[in-house]
Amino acid sequence: MTAHPDTGIDRDVDRFVVFLPGQTKSTATNELWPRLDGGPVSGGLGGQRWYKKVTVAPPPHDHRYTLQTKNRPVDTDPAPPEGYPTGEWRPVYTLIQRSAETLKLQVETAFQAEVRKQFPDTENPTTLLLAAKAIANKQKGAVLTQEETDTLESIVSVGDRVQQLVARKLELEAAIDADEDYDLSIWPQV
Repeated sequence: MTAHPDTGIDRDVDRFVVFLPGQTKSTATNELWPRLDGGPVSGGLGGQRWYKKVTVAPPPHDHRYTLQTKNRPVDTDPAPPEGYPTGEWRPVYTLIQRSAETLKLQVETAFQAEVRKQFPDTENPTTLLLAAKAIANKQKGAVLTQEETDTLESIVSVGDRVQQLVARKLELEAAIDADEDYDLSIWPQV
């Protein structure tokens, strides 16, 4: 079915939110238009207010914001003739900026994920514990075994490369402090 030329209502597609006379809460939130052809209701709607549900694209925003959505009626201006929809039922969007603390937690989470992705061996606590043991033995003046030396060298080389990821993390935190946008998906591949 196509939209009625006078009302623009396609009964097969369009849905309505209905308010009874004098009411501030809707009585129906997904009603079909009373006429099968989508035309104006002869004799009016008995004081009921019919709002056609519409979708509105949210405003552009980035990860620094959360989007709060609340639907509300918007009356047609000027008021339509009796028997026509009262207006539109549409979403109203509010952007709420996330706190710097929340954004920095996102950066920390992304940083840790990037370290784990690029250096999967750091996920293995055995490797880290053996490296710590080797460091402790070295500080005591003990001669390290080849295995301890290899473990320690691999951890040291990872540490040098992780420093590049730390630098990127600090850049992102500086962008947060300056209230600037940043791309959390860009990390150096070390």
